[in-house]
Amino acid sequence: MSLPPIGYQFRQGVRPDHLRHDHQHRLVGDAHDQALRDYWKSEYDFVDVDSTASSFDPRTGERRLSMTGNARMDWTSGWYPTDGMASGCRADFARDAGRDRDAPYAVPYPLHTRTVETILLPQERYRQDSRGHRTSPPCHVKGRHVHREAHPPTSSQPMAYRPEMGRIAGAHDHPPTRRSQYQDR
Repeated sequence: MSLPPIGYQFRQGVRPDHLRHDHQHRLVGDAHDQALRDYWKSEYDFVDVDSTASSFDPRTGERRLSMTGNARMDWTSGWYPTDGMASGCRADFARDAGRDRDAPYAVPYPLHTRTVETILLPQERYRQDSRGHRTSPPCHVKGRHVHREAHPPTSSQPMAYRPEMGRIAGAHDHPPTRRSQYQDR
């Protein structure tokens, strides 16, 4: 099913320790705008970017990025994978026998992310068999506490579905004795 593009907005906060490899903030004018457009296109290739913005808070050291545009969502399969809701990767912390086998492994810290997406459901696909508010059990992935929940359509927004996901890093690093706690299951 082909639907017209829909409005899309995204905001992101970047902490100082993540700015080490980020050189966009040094650019000005058209070069800065183009670098931000390229960044957002690499993150969300299904969005035609209309505008970008960035700001820096010297008090917290946080840089905020934002983007608006139009998203082309593919509903041909009858479902849509939500963006930014995956809990991570296949974590494997096994190390070969030898020196430094028991060294702690690094985790980006401080880290806190919150992703909320509101999807306006296509009327042709909407069904009344909503499953209600659902929450996944909290889990740990690569040293991060992860929770996910989904808010189904409501009477005030009958065609909207709003998934939410949060990640919080527990510490700078984790000793290998706790490896099994963070290993993917």
